Amino acid sequence: MGKHDHIPELLGTENYVGWATKMQYALACEDHWCHINTKADPGDLLGFPSFIPLPVDATKPTDAETAKMREWLLKDMKAKELITRRLSSMLYFVSVCSMLVHLGARRTLSITC
Repeated sequence: MGKHDHIPELLGTENYVGWATKMQYALACEDHWCHINTKADPGDLLGFPSFIPLPVDATKPTDAETAKMREWLLKDMKAKELITRRLSSMLYFVSVCSMLVHLGARRTLSITC
């Protein structure tokens, strides 16, 4: 049994509330909720939106700045991976198609979404 198997697979609106609550708690416990939450609530220290740290000089980031940006990007990917792992295959397909259409890749990949 996996660490997050208690989170049900999101099937649609019929189980969204329970799924979202358990997903929020799991993301908060992993310190990833701030990568997903978009509501700025100063009282919610775990969920206050997080943004990638930017270097002082974009043309010459220091090693420390690069490390901080990499750390943030890894946490962001872990949050997205946890969410997509608990989507039904149909919802996952729809989310990938939406992303590809947004990026303009649908024609390039010749897929039907």
